[in-house]
Amino acid sequence: MSNLEHNLTKRVEALFQNEIQKRLSETAENIFGNIKPKSKGNVFENLQERLKAMQQTLEKLTDGLLEVGNKALDDFEKEISNVPEPEKSQGIEKLKELITTEIQDIVKQMTIDKFHE
Repeated sequence: MSNLEHNLTKRVEALFQNEIQKRLSETAENIFGNIKPKSKGNVFENLQERLKAMQQTLEKLTDGLLEVGNKALDDFEKEISNVPEPEKSQGIEKLKELITTEIQDIVKQMTIDKFHE
C-alpha cells in the first residue's frame, strides 16, 4: 500500500467516524422521533398502527439517510478531486461501503424498534 493509499484510507475512516456516522445517526433519530403509531381501541388495530408506523419509518429513514450519504459522498469526491486514479476511486468506494453498511444497520434496527414501541 502506497503512502497516498494509506493516507486516503485514514481520511475515509476519520471522515466516516467523526462526521458522517454522526450525521446519519442524528437524521435517523429525528425521523424516528417524528413517527408515532396511533393508539386504537383494540389489539388488532394497535398492531395495524404499529405496522403502519414501521413501514413509514422504513420509507422515511431510507430516503433521509440516502440523502445524507449521497451528500457526504459528493463532498468527499470534491475534497479529493486532485487525487489520481485508482486511489480516488478506491477511496470513494471504501466510503460508499461504510455509508451503505451503516444505513442498512440503522434502518434495520430502527424499523424493528418502531414496531416494538
